[in-house]
Amino acid sequence: MCGIAGIFKKNFINPLYIEKMLSVLSHRGPDKKGFVCFQTGKHKYYPLNSVKNIQYSKNFDFILGHVRLSIIDLTDSAHQPMSDEENKLWIVYNGEIFNYKELRKELEKLGYRFKSNSDTEVLLYAFKKYGQSCLEKLRGFFVFCIYDSKNNKLFIARDRLGKKPLKYYWDGEYFCFASEIKALLKLPWIKKEIYMKAVEQYLSLRYILFPYTIIKGIKKLPPGCFMEFFLDTPQKEPVITRYYFPCFQPKINISYNDAKEQSLNLLKESIKYRLISDVPLGLFLSGGIDSSTILAVLCYSTENYKINTLTAGFTDSNYDEKYYASLIANFLNTNHIEKNIILNPKEDLTKIVWYFDEPFGDPSVIPVFYLTKAASQYFKVAITGDGGDELFGGYKRYYIHYRNRFINYLPFKALYRIIKAFNKKIPFNWDKKHSCGKVSRIMESISDNLINTYPLRFSGFSLRTQEILYNANFSHNEKIWPDEILKLLEKTKVSNSMEILMALDQITYLSEDILVKADLGGMAHSLEIRSPFLDHIFVEWINKLPLSYKINKKILRDIIRDKVPVEILGRKKAGFNPPIGKWMKTILKDDLFYYLLSDESPFCLFKKEEIKKIMDLHFSGKINLGEPLWILLVLGIWLKTYNLEL
Repeated sequence: MCGIAGIFKKNFINPLYIEKMLSVLSHRGPDKKGFVCFQTGKHKYYPLNSVKNIQYSKNFDFILGHVRLSIIDLTDSAHQPMSDEENKLWIVYNGEIFNYKELRKELEKLGYRFKSNSDTEVLLYAFKKYGQSCLEKLRGFFVFCIYDSKNNKLFIARDRLGKKPLKYYWDGEYFCFASEIKALLKLPWIKKEIYMKAVEQYLSLRYILFPYTIIKGIKKLPPGCFMEFFLDTPQKEPVITRYYFPCFQPKINISYNDAKEQSLNLLKESIKYRLISDVPLGLFLSGGIDSSTILAVLCYSTENYKINTLTAGFTDSNYDEKYYASLIANFLNTNHIEKNIILNPKEDLTKIVWYFDEPFGDPSVIPVFYLTKAASQYFKVAITGDGGDELFGGYKRYYIHYRNRFINYLPFKALYRIIKAFNKKIPFNWDKKHSCGKVSRIMESISDNLINTYPLRFSGFSLRTQEILYNANFSHNEKIWPDEILKLLEKTKVSNSMEILMALDQITYLSEDILVKADLGGMAHSLEIRSPFLDHIFVEWINKLPLSYKINKKILRDIIRDKVPVEILGRKKAGFNPPIGKWMKTILKDDLFYYLLSDESPFCLFKKEEIKKIMDLHFSGKINLGEPLWILLVLGIWLKTYNLEL
């Protein structure tokens, strides 16, 4: 795992800028730093580790930078930026290509020779041989940029599911990219202007959807896409092409037992790949179905390999999973580590908000941050069960939808419309009877348009509450979904309403929430996160299985039925969310007043009297409004951290 960055401007770029970018990315790669300055018109290059004694008269117009977290091939031969033997192709890369050994053998048969044992060099020569078609051969997660000096072109690609991040900026004069927004904000020509559509998405979803970011001029390269940018014609926009489409059809005609056997075989293969490492490796163990499945399959399919497992016990017993984790760890004889952790958001919240790059309202980021910090004391690579809920129907919202689906059929449909119309006429109030309660949420979350109401299943702010929150002079846009996401959903060809929810989760929630927590939460402590469920071959297989095989993780439970204690099989899904409602009344109460209501508050967009109503109701104990308060608090802290107002 690493951090990458690049800057292009015709005529001249000061190398000091790339050093500033790499400095702010140092947590992603503490082991080594390097960059290469280019004079693209003269086809000259200058590899450097520091800007000291640099010759500024060289008129560099393009710079590639990299900070390295060494995982595979720890020698200097694997450092980046890396070039081919002719110094015509240069690469900076963040990620892991797990099938690099097979690809290397394939390339060696074609006459290519290697000077390192790294997957970086294999990726470089795979691109040299196959061009953009090399992406079809890659099994892993990645973001990489290859500079083709012969054609004066950049090729930038992101993995299929969006495990690794890439942000970029282009204004017709400058083209810049980096692993994180905070690196781009070190560049003085990028204006720190808030993108209001992103704010609306954040309030609705708790995260911001690709291709947008919170900063108006900065975008995300979407998952499953590559970008081409020609340095000879910098005034032309980067060309973005989608090379991967999530696929749910056609369904595979297969018996349940055969599906279970093939799923197990593919999972074994995925796990085997993710054990490849030249540094210590461990597994996050919660004792839930997902992590228990990964551990059980690993232990029963790998000889003479004793895995390290780590469980965090939190001070609030509702979120302490040590009992179940130790149960399965002892059963499977792992090297088990238990860490007792005291969550301290008062002290660390500002730091966490900074690491997460843009407003990120999922409160589970707090325990994730402390968990990865604890793990980094023992290993540099952690395996997780991320993706299990999205692939196997594990979220409660699937059941809520299934339970309430009959409302959309007559005569329930007519009754629903009457109740909803009546509900709209009731004077707005923040209390649970009308706006935040279960009845209102059911009425809002069930409609003819499942896509439009999707955000309401886990939002702190419905469309109605957002309208009340904004000042009168702000025009609220109710269109949440970018056109690109709607087109991508259409191409999945899912028609079953349950699979529409699962497809939306995989396209949006997985890449913009779950994998953001994994990447930025891990990288905050220089820890690489690997997720066997998210091997793209495994994902494609599971998505095409009949829905009845997957819901409630049926096939996972049956795969491990004879491999784990019976208590594990019967466990209900346990959330990883901290007690934010309690925190808002206690340790974070002063922060709420400071960031949301005081004269120092960065908010101009929202009505402070409405924010105060939310706070007063929450403090009264009549209703738990911790989630919307948390969403606003994180936004306020982020704005203050970056010296911005809204």
